[in-house]
Amino acid sequence: MLLTECGPTCRAGDRCCNRNFEKRIYPKMIPYRTPHRGWGLKTLQDIKKGQFVIEYVGELIDEEEFRRRMRRKHEIRDENFYFLTLDKDRMIDAGPKGNLARFMNHCCEPNCETQKWTVLGDVRVGLFALHDIKANTEVTFNYNLECAGIEKKQCMCGAARCSGYIGAKPKQDETQSKKKAVTKKVYKKKKAESPSASKSAKPKLKTKPKPRELTEIEKDLLIIQSATNGISSDSESNDKLNTEKESTLKHKKNQRALKRKRVSFSTEEVIIYGVPKPSNVKRLRLEDEPLDSTPITI
Repeated sequence: MLLTECGPTCRAGDRCCNRNFEKRIYPKMIPYRTPHRGWGLKTLQDIKKGQFVIEYVGELIDEEEFRRRMRRKHEIRDENFYFLTLDKDRMIDAGPKGNLARFMNHCCEPNCETQKWTVLGDVRVGLFALHDIKANTEVTFNYNLECAGIEKKQCMCGAARCSGYIGAKPKQDETQSKKKAVTKKVYKKKKAESPSASKSAKPKLKTKPKPRELTEIEKDLLIIQSATNGISSDSESNDKLNTEKESTLKHKKNQRALKRKRVSFSTEEVIIYGVPKPSNVKRLRLEDEPLDSTPITI
């Protein structure tokens, strides 16, 4: 992210608080000798989060000059590098010429960071506090990939997330990796529905659950069951037909029996072919068989 500082034409004038690079508004700092990392830089007063600490200055060189100086340092075995990339064509070398920023050491958990600003039309690099820094504390920043070197140099910052080499990415905390592994459930709040909306809302239809696919064994059992049901139904239909036949036969037999039944008539009331009969005549039993055409006298 490229930030811009106000110039002399700012309407706020001397009251403008966005002219730290031009006015060189730095907190009080002093270089000191560290026990294991050579020289370092510490602050003599408290620094607030986001406060401008110092500008990284030095000689502006191009890529060819950078390679020549690196070859020279490699020949004389000079392992102190102060190169910082400004843009694709220029680099800052704070070795031969610079300010107190050249004494700032690398740290995998730094308390400052680099930011690129546009000041009076040119790009400049400044160091800003990442959090509140108390007095008599060393100020550091992560060289990351901004500082150049031929070989990796061992890091001795002593931070909990130390990567082991200057310029390498720091290690991740175990707590952070665990947090990433654990998935959090997010519950969305239900919106409060108005009474009119609730009345107009149509009731949701319950969708039937999709039928479960049958296995091969279940399919075979269904086929066997359907076959047995077909056989039983056939037997039941045959039984019904047999019963119906028996009932029709019985009905026919009954009709025949009724035809063959003998009918009795009283002699007093019967006149055969128009001939009256005496009262002392016994009952005559007639069958359904055909009679002769001649009258019968008893």
